[in-house]
Amino acid sequence: MTLLCATVYAQIPPIPPAAQRSIERIIGTAGTYAANESVRKIRIPRTDIALNLQGQRVTSGLPIESWVAFSPDVRGGGLMMGELQLHADQLQRVLKALRARRLDLISIRNQTIAEHPQLVFVRFAGSGRATDLAKAVRYALDVQVGTIKPAA
Repeated sequence: MTLLCATVYAQIPPIPPAAQRSIERIIGTAGTYAANESVRKIRIPRTDIALNLQGQRVTSGLPIESWVAFSPDVRGGGLMMGELQLHADQLQRVLKALRARRLDLISIRNQTIAEHPQLVFVRFAGSGRATDLAKAVRYALDVQVGTIKPAA
């Protein structure tokens, strides 16, 4: 008697090119697409932050950037995960923005101690239509920089 074992993986469909372009247009930044993972990742550099660690200016080795990644799910919707790097005084309004757009909060953390300004990392996720998720992220980014105020 022969016994066969096999692992079966669900085939993740690719993100349609038109949807990828829409995501990038809404976010306002181009991204990269990993076809083997069906993931569009957009990096958002925080060039407005001059980071000092223990009194020394950090010029390389510690990228200061937010990011967001989009992927289709096997049921035809979209999945999204991201991380915003923000100043500590931006935290409450960004959390309100994420909640207002029904995105799920995964974690709030800081990566180092004794940095100036203090940076907070907010990881979040969501599911739904890719363009709706991109609009929710764009809203959080706009709230973060203060171009709009979140609903109370």
